Amino acid sequence: MSKKKKPRGLISGESAAMLQVFPLTRDQRCQQRAAKAFSESKTELRDVLQNALSQLISGLSFEVELALCQGWGTDFLSAEASKLMMSCELPAANNAKAYMTLDHMAVQHLADLCLGGKVSKLEESRSELTVTELRIATRTFNRLLGSIQEYICDQKSLPMAEPLKQVQELKPFSYLIIKVRIVLDDDVISWFLSLPVSMFPQVADGPAVATASEQPLLQTQWQKFLVRGRVVMAEKKVNVRQLQQLLQGEFMPMSLQDSASFRLGGKQLFSGKVAQEDGQLAFQVTQTQE
Repeated sequence: MSKKKKPRGLISGESAAMLQVFPLTRDQRCQQRAAKAFSESKTELRDVLQNALSQLISGLSFEVELALCQGWGTDFLSAEASKLMMSCELPAANNAKAYMTLDHMAVQHLADLCLGGKVSKLEESRSELTVTELRIATRTFNRLLGSIQEYICDQKSLPMAEPLKQVQELKPFSYLIIKVRIVLDDDVISWFLSLPVSMFPQVADGPAVATASEQPLLQTQWQKFLVRGRVVMAEKKVNVRQLQQLLQGEFMPMSLQDSASFRLGGKQLFSGKVAQEDGQLAFQVTQTQE
């Protein structure tokens, strides 16, 4: 009586959260490396943005906070609230575009701070922005992006940012979405920076290199790995008619070659000759394949 295999149970949510996630595609791996580079320099980047905003907002005490958004953190980009999205090309990242997205109320509050006033208490944002508010938002984006580019890529030149007519969807795994927050005494202003992955240093994918501690293990244990090889003394292609004749008992002339080939899978590794040793057939390598 055969026993049925017990089906594997589902992994609970708490257990799944503890599992390590492995990126499958190259884009996912590049994004993961960029996220790691951002996390390692998060404190320095926060100081860079703090200094850049301090040059725009004078006479006020505030703190800058940064957070890397993934999954639920990017829901704001598809919300229905009135938003402003700006783009700017990055010469240091092969002219890939970076984006800044913020709602109209954040633009109005940011304009209040840059103009030296207090944040106005608005119940809801206006559907249209003034020329001054749009200019301040564009200038802020350029100042922040220029400071980040100079810190990461050591390059200062940057074209002027351009406001977009509507919010665009970004290509998956091609950007790091960072939430920037200005924390004041009584208010918090936040927006999103979408930085291209190509802006961050990348290490090309390649075969893993064995460390010094791993090399003796590879050098001593490789002979224990079993492979299935075959020695081909002769081979001949036949058509369907010849195959039918063989099934009916016909003979097919064959000529043995002077040398035989040793193959692993479909690849020929080396050639040699077949001989007898102690009454058994044996194979001796005479030529290796380059």
